[in-house]
Amino acid sequence: MSHGIVIYNSDILKFFVKNQDVEYLIHYFYDYCIILLFYNKFILFKNN
Repeated sequence: MSHGIVIYNSDILKFFVKNQDVEYLIHYFYDYCIILLFYNKFILFKNN
């Protein structure tokens, strides 16, 4: 089972989403897998 991390109102994440730079976001959080993406919230799960 993966541990989930919920990040609310993160300026860095909102910046990446606003610029639709999802590829850089994935590289920035290289050890995370993005499961769900909302307007104001990310739900990230570690790959282990």
